[in-house]
Amino acid sequence: MARSVPRVLFYSKTKKEVVDYRIYNGPRDSASFVKFALDSLYEDFKPLMKTSRSENMEKTAKPKKKKAVDDRVTLTEATFDERVMKSKEIWMVEFYAPWCGHCKTLEPEYKSAATQLRGQKVNLALVDATAEEELARRFEIKGFPTLKIFNYGLQNKKDSKAHEYNGGRTAKDIVDYLTGLAEKADIEPDVYEVVRQGVYDDNCQGPVVCIMSFLPNIYDSNAKERKGYLSTINAAAKKNRKAPFRWFWLQAGDQLDLER
Repeated sequence: MARSVPRVLFYSKTKKEVVDYRIYNGPRDSASFVKFALDSLYEDFKPLMKTSRSENMEKTAKPKKKKAVDDRVTLTEATFDERVMKSKEIWMVEFYAPWCGHCKTLEPEYKSAATQLRGQKVNLALVDATAEEELARRFEIKGFPTLKIFNYGLQNKKDSKAHEYNGGRTAKDIVDYLTGLAEKADIEPDVYEVVRQGVYDDNCQGPVVCIMSFLPNIYDSNAKERKGYLSTINAAAKKNRKAPFRWFWLQAGDQLDLER
């Protein structure tokens, strides 16, 4: 059991269980958190990098394939207004055609950007314009792929407010642009409370670094201290918005198996 709180632990997806972690005992500032996380990630992957090609070829058992992560949202005329226009969050919507070569080139970059932006209250979506012709006419789609931006806030969720994205088409270009919009809107990234193992499993996916903070139980602390701890975590999450981090927390005593 954790003996002192707040306690910061490092988790990597090279580990099989949430109970595999490194304890962080350094300074409580974002730069130190980032350095510790990257150093720990390097240490976790170093043994894998040293595995020789011949050793890999000798392995006869094929590893089980993990279910591919796809954080893009597929929209139709029936779901578009409910998901996009009634949401305060930022949306980028790709109008594409299945036969479009440029759309196929964009697909892996767009998919990667969606995964990197998970938890940022920024959503990437898809509309098959050949199947959803009414939506394509509504937003005056002339070619493929066309990327439309619906900025943060309900006041921006009007057809006339949607604007076309004409920036770079790499995952980095898209992530940089959309995180810039999130920063301007001062949006707080998601910080997940781990009330069960599934919260961690569902959100610590893809090429990310997951950071878990153990906070004092509310009965050993008070609401003001809890708010202060969460404010510190939120500030670190906002400052490192472009880094591949996912942020988690739980209070001492709620998940004893994780604390042991």
